[in-house]
Amino acid sequence: MAIRLDQVKHWLASNIIGWRMYYSGVYYDEPYMICRCRKQPNVLASWWSLHQFGFGTYEWKAKLLASGANGVHWLGLFELHHGFLEEGIIGVENREGTYCFTTSWAGLVTRVALAGQDWTKERTFRVVWDKTKAELWVDGVKVATITTNVPQKPMGVFNETEALATAPAFEPTVYFNLESFRKVS
Repeated sequence: MAIRLDQVKHWLASNIIGWRMYYSGVYYDEPYMICRCRKQPNVLASWWSLHQFGFGTYEWKAKLLASGANGVHWLGLFELHHGFLEEGIIGVENREGTYCFTTSWAGLVTRVALAGQDWTKERTFRVVWDKTKAELWVDGVKVATITTNVPQKPMGVFNETEALATAPAFEPTVYFNLESFRKVS
């Protein structure tokens, strides 16, 4: 009996040591760790690392299948406790069609909308994180600096896509180039 290729990719994703995932729409297709939801409301797909990373400069590549008005699509990067945004996060997201850079700490969230972005093609993201700020760079250009609600503890890497209350027009999909993730300094 043949095993479907999607099942093999899902098994590979679920057996990478140090990573956890939620929902069967998470799979590895070299070089991407992919989070993909069906075209139905109220579903999500996510993965996150058990290993935590502290202050520093980090770089990775990611892209979206499409930028849509229904859903929240995280292209990375850090969260303190998976699923609890307010407890600690530094992330880049497409929130219902708006590209954002977001931080949160101790129950408070800061979100900066980013004009003129298109993340449907693979981009190189860089986050510079220290005790006082988080900066976002996209393809070598600084696009945002946040100095409020900057996390103060090491956090795990994550990536997630979520369809909200109505069915999306496309399958919400985020591609995280796992091989590209690195600590620069």
